[in-house]
Amino acid sequence: MAGLLCDAGLAKMPENLSTYGAKRRQGGESLLRQHPVYSYRMIEKVPGLHRLSKLAVLQHHERIDGSGYPIGLTADKLHLYSKIIAVCDTYYNLRCNYPDRSPYKLMEDMKQDEFTRLDPGIMKKMMQSFPDLSVGSMVLLSNGKRAKVMFKEPNAPIRPIVSVTDNEEIISLKDRSSIWIEQKLTANE
Repeated sequence: MAGLLCDAGLAKMPENLSTYGAKRRQGGESLLRQHPVYSYRMIEKVPGLHRLSKLAVLQHHERIDGSGYPIGLTADKLHLYSKIIAVCDTYYNLRCNYPDRSPYKLMEDMKQDEFTRLDPGIMKKMMQSFPDLSVGSMVLLSNGKRAKVMFKEPNAPIRPIVSVTDNEEIISLKDRSSIWIEQKLTANE
């Protein structure tokens, strides 16, 4: 429920989000950073909503290193629900801002914040929820080559070892950051 309500306070912003980006560059960022408080205020007296859901709404932009907002709390002060929503909200925002990037590339981008801004355990769970890259799966790589998944790295589920189909080159994607999976291919592709 908190995930559904966390951005309700955006309705109190003076302009819709499609035009708000330009305002952010002109000093509107501080106003936008108040939307978790607005969201919380909108739901704080709803009797059927659990207090932890309300807390997660308030904390959904906090980050484990204290760099988030509106308060700047660190991991030990954040509820688990807040950490979960932070990871999901980050992915959603990246998906909206970079619609041409593959989900795998977006997760790669998010991994840069793992252990610093986003909870590593939740990041790991999210990566494990991505379309299964089981052994034998066919994928399209960022370099345009097709490859077959040969081995799934337990600690890097979106960076398996693959065999490129046209030349049988074996690539450990974990060790080659310049190449990533664009998409998992179906049997017909």
